Amino acid sequence: MIQRSKIEQLLESNQKVFSIEDLAHIWSENDFVKVKELAGYYADNNRIFRIKNGLYSVIEKPDILEVAQHLVSPSYISYHTALSIHGINFQFYSDIHCISHRKRIIKVQGSTVIYHQIKPEILFNPIGIMAEKGYNLASPERAMCDSLYLSPGLGFDNLNKINVETLFEIAEIYSNKTLVKSLHKYFPN
Repeated sequence: MIQRSKIEQLLESNQKVFSIEDLAHIWSENDFVKVKELAGYYADNNRIFRIKNGLYSVIEKPDILEVAQHLVSPSYISYHTALSIHGINFQFYSDIHCISHRKRIIKVQGSTVIYHQIKPEILFNPIGIMAEKGYNLASPERAMCDSLYLSPGLGFDNLNKINVETLFEIAEIYSNKTLVKSLHKYFPN
């Protein structure tokens, strides 16, 4: 059996952005010091690209959404960014908004990534989170719930893509009466 090079292994994976942990897993290497050294060597020789401390890519300018997903883990793309992607809100926000276990703002690749803190029981519940190519994205319904949970007075431009039944199912994971009350303003039964 011909052994593939470490770079070939990365190129054959479905992702473009890698943490040290990802590299260790793909390269079947348990020694993280060795993985860091290899990643540094490949980056210094332009075989992979260093994005930020401990984060690498096989392409020079990877999708900022995939980068955002890897900067803070666990996290997923939601709030203003997901609402815009799904056509729920038309307002353009240049910042990338994610949901995570802690608040944080990180500047990377000329973009600002804002992480909004949410309770672990909500963050780790997979309902309404879609696996996209390289990152996780809140569904329209999950993004609406996240947004109203974080900003109860937030408005929306286009609710045609919202599945009301799914929306109220997702709302249950928040255990928040204010959120449900806000949803009923948009969708009275």
